[in-house]
Amino acid sequence: MFGHLLALVRDGDPQERATAVAVLVSTISAVFLVVGSFAAVAAYYRGLAGNALLLGLVVLAVCWMAFVLLGDVVLARLFGAT
Repeated sequence: MFGHLLALVRDGDPQERATAVAVLVSTISAVFLVVGSFAAVAAYYRGLAGNALLLGLVVLAVCWMAFVLLGDVVLARLFGAT
């Protein structure tokens, strides 16, 4: 999947490039968010992390969701999707 998206970023038309970039950034950040969430919870329960880390993780998750929603709105407006 990532290979196909990277090929679209390099060789696609502008609509395909914009969509591929948004999907790539969203997917990669989602993977890091899920892995980071498990690591943060494990660190919290072992006493290696405090409440600030978990609060930061929640803030990161909210920002990621806002990015995904904003990206969908921007792509829809740019390319006339309904």
